[in-house]
Amino acid sequence: MHESMCGDGSSDYFFFLFTYPRDLTNFQHWPIRAANWMGTFDPRAINYMDINHDNIAHSLRVIEKIVDLYHDHPAVQGLEPVDEPWELTPLKLLKKFYWDAYLIMKEKAPYWKFVIHDSFRFTPETWGGFMKGCPDRALDTHIYQAWMDPADRLTFYNNACAQKKQIALMEREFGPVIVGEWSLATNNCVMWLNGFNDDLPGFPRSPCKYIACSEPYMGDEQPGAPVDVGKPVQGPYGTGMSGPSFGICPVDRDWMTERYNRGE
Repeated sequence: MHESMCGDGSSDYFFFLFTYPRDLTNFQHWPIRAANWMGTFDPRAINYMDINHDNIAHSLRVIEKIVDLYHDHPAVQGLEPVDEPWELTPLKLLKKFYWDAYLIMKEKAPYWKFVIHDSFRFTPETWGGFMKGCPDRALDTHIYQAWMDPADRLTFYNNACAQKKQIALMEREFGPVIVGEWSLATNNCVMWLNGFNDDLPGFPRSPCKYIACSEPYMGDEQPGAPVDVGKPVQGPYGTGMSGPSFGICPVDRDWMTERYNRGE
C-alpha cells in the first residue's frame, strides 16, 4: 500500500496480510486442496510430515517490515497477520505465531488493533481465554451459507440466528469478534463463484435462475464480448462448469419455479 492511498488520514485502514512465501495457507482448486505454509501436509495421513520454520520466520519478518513502515501512519489502525489458515493448521504453532506477531506489532505500534483469524474453528474450546488480558485484540470469522445443504428459506433464517448466538458466545469467551467476510448468498448458482469457468464438483445443488447476461463492463472490444447468444458454454473448464450459455447467465436459486412446481 502506498502512503498516497491513505490520503490525509481521514479514513481508517487495516492490513489483512498474506505473509507466507510461495505456498498458500489454504490453497483450493476443486477438488485439490493443500496448505503448505507451516510445512509438508500429507493428505493421506491428514497430518503435517514436517514443520517449515523458515516460512513462519519469513511471515514474521514481513509483519515486522510493515510495522516499521506504517507504525506512525494516522490512517492505519491495525493488522491481521494471516488470512484463513485452514482448520488442519497445528493449533499450538498457530497460537505461537499469533503471539509472536502480536508482540512485534505492539513494540512499535502500541495503539494498533490485532486481529486473528479463527482458522475455521470458531469455538470456545479453541479460542476461549486465548491472549486473555491483552489489549486491542479481536477474532475474525468468515460466515457463508452458500455451501450449506439446499433447504427452505426458514432454515437459512434459523441458521443466521444460530450464528448470532455463536458470535455472542465467542465474545463472552474470547472478546471482540469481527465477521471479516460474509455473504447473503444461499447457493452456488451465481456465475464463477468458485472460479472462472469452474465450479466445485457437484455444485450448484439447486435449480438456478438464468437471466440475459449483462453488458461487458470493460467494453465490447474484449475477447469473446459481448456474449454470443448462438453458443453454449465455452471452454476451457476447470473441474466444474459455470459460464454464459446462449446469452444467459446464472444468477441465483430459482425460488419461484421451485414454489410453482410444488403447487404453492
